[in-house]
Amino acid sequence: MVETIREQMPAYDPDLAPLWGMGIIPDMFRKQDSVIRSNHPQLSFAAWGPKAEFIAGNHALEYSLGEQSPLARIYELEGHVLLLGVGNGSNTSLHLSEIRQNMRPSERL
Repeated sequence: MVETIREQMPAYDPDLAPLWGMGIIPDMFRKQDSVIRSNHPQLSFAAWGPKAEFIAGNHALEYSLGEQSPLARIYELEGHVLLLGVGNGSNTSLHLSEIRQNMRPSERL
């Protein structure tokens, strides 16, 4: 079965893979020059600026919203969250706190 998946599933390419369900603003952002998109095929992040490589350059496949994620790097840099047209129900950064508290997704508030 694993061989079938490897043979038939296209490789993840951060420059080509669309942002499913994210909207036009994040998709336009990730396409800009000098924006770095993390290598996670399901939960990628895009970053721009002098710390972009630090934020998005080493995104672990395991625990993709935990300590080896762009969320943790942004937290280390004392970054901020900007929500455009959505509430905290769409705030992905809260998943890092859940992981740090050893919460399962079903235990979220």
